[in-house]
Amino acid sequence: MFERQLRSTGGRAAVGRLAILAPLALALSASATSCHRKESNVLVDTVDAKFHVGERWSYRTRPGEEASTLTIVKVEASSALGVVVHVSVAGLHIRSPGAPNGFTGTISHMPFAKSAVEKSVTTLAAKSVPLPAFEDGYAEWRKAKGGVLTSSVAEAVAFIETTINQ
Repeated sequence: MFERQLRSTGGRAAVGRLAILAPLALALSASATSCHRKESNVLVDTVDAKFHVGERWSYRTRPGEEASTLTIVKVEASSALGVVVHVSVAGLHIRSPGAPNGFTGTISHMPFAKSAVEKSVTTLAAKSVPLPAFEDGYAEWRKAKGGVLTSSVAEAVAFIETTINQ
């Protein structure tokens, strides 16, 4: 199940400009496996052979969201988490009670293990696009000492939609 696929503790994602509130943070942290909080968990920007900041990728989407893409907004590494690929996802159709029309089309920040992004992406759509506003979600994730998602991007999007609509 998705909840078991988060490493570390306190994982959060941000939908649009707003961080997913307590239910998601609690659901993710309650189901996460613990990780050592030593200096080895310090994240540093890194250059990865496959994923680069500013790339837009097509990925295996949920049904009805075939035009959705993800943008690589940051790539970091630590000895505890490995390579963390931070993405912003656009072109979604997520039911969201807080959105003006009842739906949101973006998730501004999601931290994934590199292997999860590798199994999700299909084709590189663009090599250098302007970065969406992801900083607020990223700052919340860092503040929470968040973990990384190891499920596919589509599974993570579905989990977020389910969680915010409970």
